[in-house]
Amino acid sequence: MPTSGPVDPDLRGRWLRERRAVIRDHHPDRGGDAEAMRTRLEELDARYARLEVPLDDRRPSVRRIGRVVTRVRRELRSVRRAGQARLPRGWPGSRRYFDL
Repeated sequence: MPTSGPVDPDLRGRWLRERRAVIRDHHPDRGGDAEAMRTRLEELDARYARLEVPLDDRRPSVRRIGRVVTRVRRELRSVRRAGQARLPRGWPGSRRYFDL
């Protein structure tokens, strides 16, 4: 698995798909030429290096922001439930379960 490449999740996904296609078409084990594969991979990496935006200018994607918001909501929900379980029985918002 390549360790370099774009950091942006969408761009990285496209890069990986194209990289796998080049390897699939030119791999020596499948009858391709190793030098041609290496050349095509270098061209692909160079093309995506130009597309990559510097990290300073990068804005988080909507998908990434949504994941963070979801994670924070889950954590807050678990903290709230733990607090409700510790409230005295008669207080509003306390959670008490019993069998009938």
